[in-house]
Amino acid sequence: DDEGHIFGQQRMQDRRARGAFGLLAIVLVTLSVLVTGCTGSAGGSTNSDNAPLPNADTLLAASSASMRTVRSVHFTLAVTGNLPSLPVTNAEGDLDSAGRAAGTAKLIEFGQLIEAKFVLINKTFYLLGPTGGWQRFPATLAGNLFDPTVILDANRGVGHVFGNVKNARTVDEETVNGVSTYKITGTVSQDVLTPLLPGLNAGGTATIWVTSDAKHLPVKGDFVVSGATIEVTVSHVNEPISVSAPS
Repeated sequence: DDEGHIFGQQRMQDRRARGAFGLLAIVLVTLSVLVTGCTGSAGGSTNSDNAPLPNADTLLAASSASMRTVRSVHFTLAVTGNLPSLPVTNAEGDLDSAGRAAGTAKLIEFGQLIEAKFVLINKTFYLLGPTGGWQRFPATLAGNLFDPTVILDANRGVGHVFGNVKNARTVDEETVNGVSTYKITGTVSQDVLTPLLPGLNAGGTATIWVTSDAKHLPVKGDFVVSGATIEVTVSHVNEPISVSAPS
């Protein structure tokens, strides 16, 4: 009987020991998850192969600096959803740092959506609307409608926006328009977005893609503002463009 009692006590101690080790394992796993989560929130994460991704703030700082050296780009801008405060809903064209630009745009003018061609050259803004015939305005008018040259402006453009993203985190590696990129998420305030996109009355969340090479140039930015998404892309960096005044 004594031997049975001792054996029973031993089995109970073994079960308690296994239970204690099990609880310890759960605690260690939980701590591991928490530590990993805290490390990732500092601006880096891992890709699908569990390889560490670069710090988001470092990538965005490099992207902003590289954008200051860009002399010309092809750009697109598209708004998905209702954002009446923004006068342009769609645009595409070429521009350079000398203040020249040419392309097409969909604009809201006097409550009507119009498709137009535009040319900006020698501080003059030309607009060809649906009524036919080029209209000529001072370049300052472009700022009230849509001034694409702001995209390359160091203090107002894409580089400025990318350099002022808050709570940034690198979340993945993706190929965008055939370009290898790092994908970054964060938030952007109204005062940072408005110089690039006049008329916005709120900030929003941002998803940004920069090239994975050493320059980390901007490739694409999606900004969600008041339920609408504004997509801006840049490509054909520093390739020659041809812009001439309409006859």
